[in-house]
Amino acid sequence: MYKLKKWRKDHNVSQQTLGRLLGLTKQQYGRIENGQFKLKPEYVLILEKFTGISRYDLRPDIYGREPPSAVQPDVEAMAS
Repeated sequence: MYKLKKWRKDHNVSQQTLGRLLGLTKQQYGRIENGQFKLKPEYVLILEKFTGISRYDLRPDIYGREPPSAVQPDVEAMAS
């Protein structure tokens, strides 16, 4: 959960704050962040909304790899 820990520290947010967001104690949240416990799927979507960290990064074992973004058409080539 490196990205989650980095985000939290970069934004000066405590483990207690994120724990409360999920209905967990600071200790329970800390265990998730340190990799002792996996993030439950219902927490992933909450944290994705709150932090902007993709669900694909938070739980790739559930959501897989992030799908490639849509390819933008080459407007200049279409105008020729």
